[in-house]
Amino acid sequence: MKRKRWLWPLIMAIALGALLILQSLIGRVVYRWAWERRPTPSPIEVLLAQAAIQLSDLPQGWRQDDMMVESVPEAEGRSIRFYGTSDPKESWINVGEILLLYPDVTAAQVGYQQQHDQHIPPAYATHWKEIAELEFSHHADQWHVACLSGNTNGSSSHACTAVARYENLVVTMLGNVYENRYLSIADFRAVLEAMDRRAVAALERR
Repeated sequence: MKRKRWLWPLIMAIALGALLILQSLIGRVVYRWAWERRPTPSPIEVLLAQAAIQLSDLPQGWRQDDMMVESVPEAEGRSIRFYGTSDPKESWINVGEILLLYPDVTAAQVGYQQQHDQHIPPAYATHWKEIAELEFSHHADQWHVACLSGNTNGSSSHACTAVARYENLVVTMLGNVYENRYLSIADFRAVLEAMDRRAVAALERR
């Protein structure tokens, strides 16, 4: 009788262990099956993903949202946003990038002007100022960076916008820049340098 008392728990433990191993094996098989049958990214999707800035281009502690489809006529578009904190109430601490790939240079030139006028409205152009600290030797065919001074939650800030065209790729970078906190002018310059570097590299690889 005593032998049966410990024998059944032992059998149950062995059976449970075997079941867990079986579940793990099935899970691996299913994952591998799904991975092998995942949709293959198109060349355009690959180019846009390679041209986008990465989380490593932002200061330490920032987080990244998923890349989203950006609906723009005549262009294949993607957008991505990064946040300086994990607090939803501080979503104003952010950097956003819009990437638009046009069928040709002529369409991209029109797209560049549209992005420029949308994010730096001509009616308020005199309020937007170029900041010397954001100037550097870039590789874009068209390029403009300007900032609008303001105040966000009691902190002096600049809403900065960069619009650039690299052949048939138009990239817009939007960032809220602060004095020595969250995202400084130096930090945003590093982001713009990464934007320039990654856009050029992506086009060279296609």
